[in-house]
Amino acid sequence: MRLTKVHSLIKVVVLGLVCLGFIACDNFITESQVKKEIEDAIAYANSSNITVTVSPLNNLHGQVTTGSVVIAKIGYPFTVNFVVDDAYTFGGWAAYSNFTSIADTPLSDEYIEFSDEDGKGPGKSLKCSVTIKKQIENIYIVPLCGSKPAVTLTEPLAAEKDVSITTPLKVTFNKKMDLSSILKKDEDGSVTGFKNFKVIYSKSNDDGESDSNGDITDYFDAQNTVLKKNGTQIVIPFKNKLDSTKWLPSASYITVELGANLSAATSEGGAVLDTTYTWTFVTGTTADVKGPAIKSSALALTNGTSEKTLESKNWNDWADFQNYRVAADYDSFKYSITADDSLTGDTGVLRYEVIQRLMYADKGAKLPNGTVLATATQFFNKNGEWNDILGCSKNDFEVATEIDGNESGVENKVILLDELFTKYSTDGIYQITLTAVDALENYSDVPATFYFVRDTTSPCLSTNLNNISVNGGFVVSDGTVNGRYAKTGKEEITFVPKKTIVDEGLFSVNGNSLQTASKTVEWKISFSTSSTENTHSVSSE
Repeated sequence: MRLTKVHSLIKVVVLGLVCLGFIACDNFITESQVKKEIEDAIAYANSSNITVTVSPLNNLHGQVTTGSVVIAKIGYPFTVNFVVDDAYTFGGWAAYSNFTSIADTPLSDEYIEFSDEDGKGPGKSLKCSVTIKKQIENIYIVPLCGSKPAVTLTEPLAAEKDVSITTPLKVTFNKKMDLSSILKKDEDGSVTGFKNFKVIYSKSNDDGESDSNGDITDYFDAQNTVLKKNGTQIVIPFKNKLDSTKWLPSASYITVELGANLSAATSEGGAVLDTTYTWTFVTGTTADVKGPAIKSSALALTNGTSEKTLESKNWNDWADFQNYRVAADYDSFKYSITADDSLTGDTGVLRYEVIQRLMYADKGAKLPNGTVLATATQFFNKNGEWNDILGCSKNDFEVATEIDGNESGVENKVILLDELFTKYSTDGIYQITLTAVDALENYSDVPATFYFVRDTTSPCLSTNLNNISVNGGFVVSDGTVNGRYAKTGKEEITFVPKKTIVDEGLFSVNGNSLQTASKTVEWKISFSTSSTENTHSVSSE
């Protein structure tokens, strides 16, 4: 029921009179309690009202029993309750602003908080306490419903034998899944382990009785668990392939258990498995920790009409870096690659991956968090490891593309340069890496790596320009040309300076000085006024 300020004030007055009648009774109520009751009532009365719509996406999903419209108070909880139809599974609550579909981005806990009464987790109970924390337009709360996700494929297969003792686990579903439903996170959002996931092993003695068993969930890597195949496959990699003491027990029964609360993505309705799913396979004695070896690779930047072929380079091999300088007119690249897994394993090439990275950014780049770089900054080291700096995300500076393939390879595949090439409006060093991956998620030890230097900025005109003769005149440090020119109508003169010119945005890679502009730059003198004037402006390219 909506309370007006008049009703609230009457409540305060009545409460005050009743409490004063009992103030002398020490065992009933204290003066401080009276004061707090009055302050709380006033605060509630003064709190802003906000209209909230509560409704399922489809009436066939069930019924909201607490009303479809709630007049809530910001900062004060209210209850929502939903009765789900037998034909559907409840996946939890989500809130939206200006709702159009469940593909919209839900409101974060900065704006709204769900508190469950049965301990299933935030927003997972049919009866839920909701608190609006900030003013926001057109709040729409939706009970998410859908059909249960179903497992369509496991790798290794159920009952499969002689499985590698360094195998990853892959589970494919009939719909997109919510990765957060299998990963534990701390208050900062960092992944700390698994939930709704467990791996146990057991061995049998000669009599067929259990000989040993144990929980080996921590043999798998939660931090690098990812979604593949358009979000329908969860890939759980092995944690430490280089430590043989952490390999799966050989000749053992390995049982994988997926918890009942593992859920589909919000865009799929967020429904949960509802029942525990398990499967068992049997390990062999072999391990495979090596990825496919790359046999051949090639890469060229393209723009539809021309190409610039790049050579695979080592990180420190920059003696001829000017051959890798490009402007901003390339919008794609094409590549070819072949690989062989027979020398390092027997599982074969499963796919190829292409990774684009902005390794270094020149000064002046504006980052996603709003920071403008005062100096050139390195984001990745030569091994592709992320430097966690400036409060940015690795995903802002790296993008990976997966291509299904085998030993026969990929030929002249064209891929658009990612927007990271232009979105920061910065010169810098870019890296494109080609690698092969086998069925056990082993990557090539030595990928094919290509670099180019994006250069769109002219060198600085304010230094190193003294005493350079041009038709009898000379250039001084303020960038002007003194002297007359008899030939009228000439719009520009190009010349090579006598001194080495370097870009202000230079930076260093392991001590090797790099510039995003050429050392032998040609200067163009543009006549902004008549060529008979004594002073003319200078520009550079």
